[in-house]
Amino acid sequence: KLISNNPNERFIIYGQSIEDWTLEYKEQFDSFADERLNLLTGCVTFLDLELNDIKLLSQKSSCEDTFNFIRTKGSIKSINISGSIRDAVDADFSNIEFKNANIQEVGNDCIDFSYGKYVILYANLKECGDKGISIGEKSFFKANSVNIRNSKTAVSVKDSSKANIDNFYAQDIVNCLSVYKKKQEFYGGEATINNFNCDKFSNELDYDNVSTIKFKTKFKK
Repeated sequence: KLISNNPNERFIIYGQSIEDWTLEYKEQFDSFADERLNLLTGCVTFLDLELNDIKLLSQKSSCEDTFNFIRTKGSIKSINISGSIRDAVDADFSNIEFKNANIQEVGNDCIDFSYGKYVILYANLKECGDKGISIGEKSFFKANSVNIRNSKTAVSVKDSSKANIDNFYAQDIVNCLSVYKKKQEFYGGEATINNFNCDKFSNELDYDNVSTIKFKTKFKK
């Protein structure tokens, strides 16, 4: 258990590798800090580390990211997060496989990927304040199954990133799928969806003229 007793505390885990650990982040205070301490945005930061089938838990977090991965590789067996004020998961310059992700009640993005390679076998995401899954800055993303509900944007692919999703399901969404160029130094995004099913949405597809979306099976609404 990683127990934070005041808003200015952060945890950094670094070294060579950890295997079969279960880590739970807990906050014992009601207020939260808005500043970055030494540029650490995560309540828990994994830095230059190899992960092997670890489990992560959190029911309340006040940092910019609940769990932040920087230059990290390996596999996460399960991740369960609720009650994040901002982002739940943020990964940069990493290569990680998430086997099972259950995230809900998040103020901003449930999952935010940048500059890396990422795989999700199964994700169940609910009440993401902004994006369910955000893929950006030359990232490659592959997912077997994603289920996203009650969120602003289900999946966003931008800035020279590529996403391949076998089974995409979203419901009660403002934007189902957004693929675009955001930053000048990048190209657009590419999204390939095998089975696309979005229900109860305001905008099904949002993309620009430098981005592409391909469907194998698209259920009509």
